Amino acid sequence: MRRSRPLSHTSMRLRPSSARRRPPPLQAVAGDVSRRAALATAAATVVAARPMPAPAAPLPPAPPSAPALASVADVYAACQSAIVTVTDVALAGGPSAAALAPRGNGSGWVWDADARLVVTAAHVLDASIGKAKGKGGGGAGAPGARAARVSVATAAGVVAIVDATLVGVDTDRDIALLQLAPVPGGGGLRALALASAPPRVGDAAVALGAPYGYDRSVTAGVVSALDRTVANPARGVATQTGGLPRADLQGALQHSAPTYPGSSGGPVLNAAGAVVGMTVATFVDGGGGGVARAAFAVSSSTLRRVLPAMAATGAAPPPAAGLTLLPPATAASFGGQVVVAAVAPGSPAAAAGILPTRRGAGGVIAGDAILRVGGVPVASAGELEAALDAAAGGAAVRVDLRREGREVGVDVVVP
Repeated sequence: MRRSRPLSHTSMRLRPSSARRRPPPLQAVAGDVSRRAALATAAATVVAARPMPAPAAPLPPAPPSAPALASVADVYAACQSAIVTVTDVALAGGPSAAALAPRGNGSGWVWDADARLVVTAAHVLDASIGKAKGKGGGGAGAPGARAARVSVATAAGVVAIVDATLVGVDTDRDIALLQLAPVPGGGGLRALALASAPPRVGDAAVALGAPYGYDRSVTAGVVSALDRTVANPARGVATQTGGLPRADLQGALQHSAPTYPGSSGGPVLNAAGAVVGMTVATFVDGGGGGVARAAFAVSSSTLRRVLPAMAATGAAPPPAAGLTLLPPATAASFGGQVVVAAVAPGSPAAAAGILPTRRGAGGVIAGDAILRVGGVPVASAGELEAALDAAAGGAAVRVDLRREGREVGVDVVVP
């Protein structure tokens, strides 16, 4: 029996696709013209005798979005110069070519060209970040310290390798923000914009990155699902660089564009070339040598919330007022959709008295199920985070909960 192993950044093999059968060629219908005319008349009589079905209701219009480019090739041509390759400077010896799993090598993308800010996945820099934690916050991996070497292209087509310092890191959401040293060669940098609205399931997903160190590679698929909860990659599964402890990733985007070791940190783009996510993990079948089955990305809504705060202060905002949620399947087993798993001490949620999932004398007691924020129903982690973001600013917002079978309301002050 084959065993599946979730969320691995280790090497993978592609299984050859089965040969496709060509459909049989169209064949002319035998018979003379008069016989075909008689058949057509009979068919028309049968159709006329059957009542016509009511016309289907028209589909709702698609949400407004930027105009789509003509093809994946057009998306690549417009965006590939913004893709960078990232190497953690704390790793001695560089990439592990023999294992085909480039330890410390990852992808990234230019988010702010004027400020030379690059986004990547935090786990790509685990070695530097781990050293900083081991030294009480000083040394490599601390904000302002040299953390990476980055290969970047200028708008003039010049490729340069420059040092990058760490601006901020959020290991729970797997986001790191780097600032490049001045890039020689002139011509400036090309930046990518975040999508103005979440994608729809079935929309195009174009993944750019540097798998196995092969820079500016492209794969394509579709958005498979939204608002996924992705299990902690450090729990029983080796990540590309060993991994630091981190929380489960909530509100993630799932897509079908193939990703590999080294793809982490690369952007997932829509058909207009805007960023809808950042690749951070891949589900593989059959262990380290298995086949990639699904890829997961930090959503653009999370990036839109975290990156400006990180650029301004070096710190990421707390996740959803200090709330960690149960995975949707677990929440459903408790009869809810947005069920609180844990509450950060000293957070706005803790101050409001929101209760986490806990163990009681009779077994596990489900945490509060969040029903509405400011009167707006919430049914997912993404909707909760968006509602709390809308309420940010220091004023109290009413949060309606279901607690042990009864509905209660609390006021949460979102900074």
